[in-house]
Amino acid sequence: MNVWVNSGLFEVWLKKEWVQLHQIIIHENPTEAYRNLTKLVSHMLTRKVEMKEEISVREKVDVTILAEYVSALDSAINKDIQSLRAQQQVDSTQAHPETS
Repeated sequence: MNVWVNSGLFEVWLKKEWVQLHQIIIHENPTEAYRNLTKLVSHMLTRKVEMKEEISVREKVDVTILAEYVSALDSAINKDIQSLRAQQQVDSTQAHPETS
């Protein structure tokens, strides 16, 4: 079911099924058909807004995670550079001992 829903085929089937059922009910009860159509349109618009909000939230989370990763990476690189510089200073003082 999840594969069917995620592929978009469920929505295609649902719309086709709804149209077929709507063709029946519109002749039997136009008022009910109109109410159902209004509910469907309302639901679709609400879902589109929710999806945009979800995407926006996901993008913000992704950006935050990326920023935290870059910051951690930058910090690690800076520590490595400082360690290398400190080691170079130790090495250079050992290679050229100063005389008093």
